Amino acid sequence: MSRTLQRAVVGVIAALAAGPALGADPTPPASPSAASPLAIGRCVWEKLPKATRDALVAAGPTVDDFGRAVDAMDNSLMDVARSQCPPITSKAQADQVAAGWTATIITAWSAAQLKSRYGVSEAALEASWRHVGPAARQALEADMIKPPEAARPEIAAQARELGLKDPAAQDLLVFWSMTQLKLAALGG
Repeated sequence: MSRTLQRAVVGVIAALAAGPALGADPTPPASPSAASPLAIGRCVWEKLPKATRDALVAAGPTVDDFGRAVDAMDNSLMDVARSQCPPITSKAQADQVAAGWTATIITAWSAAQLKSRYGVSEAALEASWRHVGPAARQALEADMIKPPEAARPEIAAQARELGLKDPAAQDLLVFWSMTQLKLAALGG
């Protein structure tokens, strides 16, 4: 993961953990699953203004472009979005919410970039992901702390299936695939 993206994620964690929504109860969750960290992270994403979400997913083809866009996002928008979601009741939960939010936004960004730049639909991504076997998923999970080019071998078959030969497209696919693992780990 790039330093720019890491810095942006740290800012998101701080924004999610701080402020009036921590421990506040603006709207009680509809069910226990609605209060899961992943559900809260997705809620925060969905409650951001559409223009903000659109700007983030259109930020550019590299993770550094995306990280700069996240870093530049107005924290007050995060506060408003967070206040419309189930409450975050602890620092540990805030960390998990941030992980869910981060996986959600990286999925949205990488899918949007793959569609707009390479014509790969969400349905095609999901279908190709079903063909990634357990060994490749394990290897990909082990690569999460490495630069995306180190994980290209794990998504090579998936990239071939999608017709992605450009290294930049393969990096986007690495990010999309890694977030699928993170979402699954968070119960999504």
